Amino acid sequence: VDPHLHRTKNLSELFGACEVVVLQSADLIAQTLIKDEIGRDLVLVGPDSESRQWVEAVAREIGAGFVIGEKKRIGDRSVQVELPGVEIVKDRPVVIIDDLVVSGSTIRSCAQILQKAGARSIELIAVHALCGPDDMGLMKDAGVARMRSTDSIVHSTNAIHLTPLIAAALSGKI
Repeated sequence: VDPHLHRTKNLSELFGACEVVVLQSADLIAQTLIKDEIGRDLVLVGPDSESRQWVEAVAREIGAGFVIGEKKRIGDRSVQVELPGVEIVKDRPVVIIDDLVVSGSTIRSCAQILQKAGARSIELIAVHALCGPDDMGLMKDAGVARMRSTDSIVHSTNAIHLTPLIAAALSGKI
């Protein structure tokens, strides 16, 4: 589900002759946000160009505005993020969507920018959550009020269940 690929365009390149099916979690994320009834003033934020595919798909499905960041990695736990068009978040609820959260440094940078821009609230949805309790605390300190993730990896933030997506793929419905 949503493999974290940067330099490989196709998962089949990594597995050779094996059959590979890549599943997308965007619909499940969108359904989660619809159930939240956050409203039409919601803004989705992708912290970097790799997140664009999820953010655009979810935004399209729920009719939300979005902003995509530009990230420059300085080290393993140090990044610089710019959010062109961030003024759209003023007095609006924001959900950051990312595929993989390990240390949370990218999310912390985004949250700090979003707070300065006047976001009403900041939440995070991750496809794959690998961050530990200390990293989660730092993200909370940076302004992330709630974090949710899919259950692709067992984590305390698991709230979006992939079972329906995987079952549909196994039964040939996808």
